[in-house]
Amino acid sequence: GKELWGKLRATLKDGTTRSWLGLTEKADGNNENLVDKTEKKARSEAVLAGMYLDDTRFRQTWDSAQIALLVYIALLVPFRIGFDQNAEPGDFFFIFDVGVDIYFIVDVYLSFNTTRHDSEGKLIWKKNEVRKGYIRGWFTIDLLGCLPLHYLPLLPGIEADSDAMKSNKSVRLLRLARLLKLLRLARINRLLARYEEQL
Repeated sequence: GKELWGKLRATLKDGTTRSWLGLTEKADGNNENLVDKTEKKARSEAVLAGMYLDDTRFRQTWDSAQIALLVYIALLVPFRIGFDQNAEPGDFFFIFDVGVDIYFIVDVYLSFNTTRHDSEGKLIWKKNEVRKGYIRGWFTIDLLGCLPLHYLPLLPGIEADSDAMKSNKSVRLLRLARLLKLLRLARINRLLARYEEQL
């Protein structure tokens, strides 16, 4: 009798354990579904609010182009500073550099209007939160990297070979303007961090 009762208790205990495990697995599945629904809802609300999602094909293509342009900047800017070489207006490289500058100005706009994920993987999509985070983080560096100081010699009444532009202060100012472009290279860390979060 005792042996039979022991087997019955063991069977009931195992069944209870399996039942509890089944309930736990079901709960975990419900939690995952809840997270998915919350993520989808947040993404929909972000799009309706006019925000760009940070993991779309458009953003990936934009970031890939940015990496290529950062390589271009890393190679060309030090060369121009070291050998005091400037692209002349109308040249291919001058036109290309103007396009690069416009690209990074547009990127500042996109950074104000692109969602991001926090350390817990939660989608941050509300404009106020995104913009506050950007201003407190990378905005200053991005702004300095976009200052068009190197276009000063092209302003009316200012000639690159004039005495004023050949002065030591002006030369240092132009070199500083070129160096500010190197601040854009800090974006590499940001891009790497973004894709590490997505992986």
